[in-house]
Amino acid sequence: MTASKRLSKALCACATVAQLFTVGCQPVSEATGHSGGVASKAEATGVTFALPAGLVVSVDGKDRGMTPLSVLEVEPGTHIVVVKTPCGAFEADVTVVAGKTTTVTASQFDGLGFAKLKVVATKLDGSTLESTAMLGDWRVPGGAAVEVEVPACKLRLHVQAPDVGGFIEDIEFAVGKRYARDVVLTRGADMVRIHGGKFVTGPPADQLDQWDESDLEILLVHPPYPAEVATFDLDKHEVTTAEFHECRKQEGCVPTGVLLTMSRGPIQELVPLCTTKTYDRERQPLAGKANVSMNCIADWEAEQYCAWVGKRLPNVEEWEFAARDRGADVRWREAFDKCKDYTSPSCEVHVKVGGPGKACSRAWDITEQGVCDVIANVAEITMPTARSGPMRSGGSYWVSQEPFKHNGRTPNKRWPTLGFRCARNVKEAADGD
Repeated sequence: MTASKRLSKALCACATVAQLFTVGCQPVSEATGHSGGVASKAEATGVTFALPAGLVVSVDGKDRGMTPLSVLEVEPGTHIVVVKTPCGAFEADVTVVAGKTTTVTASQFDGLGFAKLKVVATKLDGSTLESTAMLGDWRVPGGAAVEVEVPACKLRLHVQAPDVGGFIEDIEFAVGKRYARDVVLTRGADMVRIHGGKFVTGPPADQLDQWDESDLEILLVHPPYPAEVATFDLDKHEVTTAEFHECRKQEGCVPTGVLLTMSRGPIQELVPLCTTKTYDRERQPLAGKANVSMNCIADWEAEQYCAWVGKRLPNVEEWEFAARDRGADVRWREAFDKCKDYTSPSCEVHVKVGGPGKACSRAWDITEQGVCDVIANVAEITMPTARSGPMRSGGSYWVSQEPFKHNGRTPNKRWPTLGFRCARNVKEAADGD
């Protein structure tokens, strides 16, 4: 090799000619192609990840980005690698050999596993919506109708699209299983999936000692009975005044002379508690009432609205099953103690004083599944079942003072204490391998 070629090779290992002579850089070996045992760029030491997209990775306490990642260069040795997921953070010790790229897999993290999820969101007419799916605060990667891997644990799925209500469901994702959700998104509130089950209607036995003798008489007329509820979707909150007004504006809710004749307004002293003028054709919200629960509503008005958004009124058993955390009464007893006296300021909203309140504004009045305002705010119109008798309103402290005490009432009477929310039938997904 000529002297000029040897100098050129040496400069590959030194930044300048001065370094070659003053520091004594090692010339590049013709045989090995590297200087002093230091890996060349082609033989980088690092880690890569065979993991689903969207997971945050840190190495030795330093965030290195979100999967998928190109090779992360690290020093040879053992490193602490952490993968952050909506199911929590998972840690593994990963040993890296000099000049090698080590692939990190899910099996190296104790407890980390993945399921597969596919979400298809459509409008009422069946056309596909561009939607976003979230699991907790984590955005599910991938586009609409694409099956993707997601961390396996219990997570809350929230599907959203512009200008329509969303869909909410708690799913226990199991490792290796496939989950598919075909959801219809319509106007109005988000819908919460309530998985079916069995329960006993009426008050829990351990609360009966808090009822006085006159209240207990209702149990003689409508005694508790076992009920089985199929899976259904329920509005997260009561229909707001603005939402109902929009139905009238779009002529989805059309009053007729016959229907109006069937309806009775509240007595004069209760009229100021209504959120609209009762006989206004469009039921335009009064000042400051747009985002509060719609009240002074007749049964046929509630039925028209629910049909307009592709839904229906819930029945008595569905309403109670959802209000009681699917019959488990997880938070009901605490709420009962808070509101035993229905005039208590601790209940925050008293319809008979100030009218309905804003939807979902009371953190204590949200079920485990995410349904709001089943204790406070307005009572709700429900449909009877074969076992329930001719009951047309769901339980509420504001009407009956006790939970589970459904009121028979005059149909189509527009009470300021009465509103509604919608439900719909669903075919429960058959999740599989």
